[in-house]
Amino acid sequence: MDEDQGPSQIVPQAAARRSISDRLRGVKKTFLTRDGLLGDYDYAFLFRPNIPFLRKRRQASPFFGLNDKLPVFLALLLGFQHALAMLAGIITPPIILSGATGVNLEINLQQYLVSTALIVSGILSMIQITRFHILGTPYYIGTGLISVVGVSFTVIPVALGGFAQMYANGFCPVAEDGTKLPCPDAYGALLGTAAVAALIEVVIAFIPPRIMLKIFPPLVTGPTVMLIGINLIESGFKNWLGGSGACSDATHTAFFDKCPDITAPHALPWGSPEYLGT
Repeated sequence: MDEDQGPSQIVPQAAARRSISDRLRGVKKTFLTRDGLLGDYDYAFLFRPNIPFLRKRRQASPFFGLNDKLPVFLALLLGFQHALAMLAGIITPPIILSGATGVNLEINLQQYLVSTALIVSGILSMIQITRFHILGTPYYIGTGLISVVGVSFTVIPVALGGFAQMYANGFCPVAEDGTKLPCPDAYGALLGTAAVAALIEVVIAFIPPRIMLKIFPPLVTGPTVMLIGINLIESGFKNWLGGSGACSDATHTAFFDKCPDITAPHALPWGSPEYLGT
């Protein structure tokens, strides 16, 4: 195995069995002592911003190992920070795919899909972090690492291309003026395809890493990830200027003369300075 590829597997260390009294003492130390609640972490370093052009203090961020114990306050603080950071990545894909750039669903359905993404992400993240052993096998469900199972951005370019074809070939309805009407069947087709493709990923998970690296070398995976980002940059810039829906198109109906449409409160034409500055 190449040195720069990391370990090919995670081998769990068998922990010594602890008695009930040992567990109670551990809980008491964690929640009823200063060391368990706050520890010796430099919280001033955590909250100190990096201000440009000012001299920075030479201090490296502390590193916590896989099984290291964090103070309760620090764990809650970093967990809340991570939860806020992951929200945008979880809710953005369903908003893009179900919005005007995708299948143009009603607002209540878009809200439902966002809620579903958050709920499923939370449940699967707990499974991923907990790591369940499959009885009678050497396999586990989950990694046992602090990681989030969220919605993938990689599906967005492929899904948007598929939605465009569905509107073009008549699978999805289009109004007489060319406006794309809601098409929940297209979103259902996407979910069905993803469900079938997920089974393929399960099979791929059993392939040894050395074979996977030969099938998908960095020369393949690197440009793929880069192209996904390049495709999303377009939507990002359009949203920055007012929206990536029909109001940003060069040719649109009068209903989309303002973003997101003329019925929205405080709607403005696409590219207005007010959008650029917010």
